[in-house]
Amino acid sequence: MPMYQLLSGPGVQFDAARFNWLGSMAYSNGTVYTWHASGVNSIEDAKKKEVVLGGSGTTSDSHIFPTMMNYLLGTKFKVIHGYQGSKDIHLALERNELMGRGGNSWASLTGSNQQWLDEKKITLLVQIGFEKEREIPDVPLLIDLAKTEKDKQVVTVITLPTALGYAHFMAPGVPADRVAALRKAYAETMQDPQFLETGKKRNMVIRPQSGEQIEALVKKAAATPKPVLEETAKILGWADGNISLQ
Repeated sequence: MPMYQLLSGPGVQFDAARFNWLGSMAYSNGTVYTWHASGVNSIEDAKKKEVVLGGSGTTSDSHIFPTMMNYLLGTKFKVIHGYQGSKDIHLALERNELMGRGGNSWASLTGSNQQWLDEKKITLLVQIGFEKEREIPDVPLLIDLAKTEKDKQVVTVITLPTALGYAHFMAPGVPADRVAALRKAYAETMQDPQFLETGKKRNMVIRPQSGEQIEALVKKAAATPKPVLEETAKILGWADGNISLQ
């Protein structure tokens, strides 16, 4: 939502920088990967031939990440939209109808498709986040591949949703003492042994961030120069009204 607002998404009637952020339960880097039968095993390979990926709409990471890589790195990703979600995209991969996918989070991969990783069915080309996932230190961060300061600012904007993760907030105008009480309760829940044990049983990633941390991230992104935001929207095709949820 903060990124959508910053890039002047249609219908926006809110200012995310004014939200009262309570915290975030977890975050996990986004990924772009190719299927083993695609013949594309590196970013350099993806620069040499068209790579067909599955997507679920121009506002989804499945569109945003590959499109940004095409702009920054000269890759030749072609995103086919219309898939309803991960299940449909993954089925198409296994049928060799697609060559890869952009946007799936590392936590989702390890939680639902660990077998792909164990059997080397996919090749991770890049990860989107501000710090590398501990388990995949050799997979480059997109922000590290950006060559200019402006390009790094553009990548920072699209990395914001990944950094925020599964965040919760309250509307502007809630009394400060109430916000403080809820932030405290939220933080205590993230440390609750029963809550953590339940998350472990369900193979869920718990990486809490405080309301103050989330607020700082959003405000930093909100301070991005307008020309950079306009450039980002143009790269993604949003500036021309080319926005679809599917």
